Amino acid sequence: VDGEVVAKYSLSVDGVYYITGYDGGTNTLVIKDGEAYISEASCPQNGSDVPCTKQGKISADSLLRCIDCLPNHLRVEIVGGNNEGGLII
Repeated sequence: VDGEVVAKYSLSVDGVYYITGYDGGTNTLVIKDGEAYISEASCPQNGSDVPCTKQGKISADSLLRCIDCLPNHLRVEIVGGNNEGGLII
């Protein structure tokens, strides 16, 4: 959030996590079966902006390795390789 690491999670552990971003904005991060995605966000979904909930799933072995929510100043990013992939938020 705003360039600061606020959490780290393993992709090998399923879970649902609630992240507070800029100005109290919230995102719900889901990790399931080695993939991560944003299921809900408090930011508005308008104009040509692509909401973070529609950016899809990321995993350690996929080309897409991050999810951004610009209104909430949030970035979810995979670090590590295929066998040790984890997320930083």
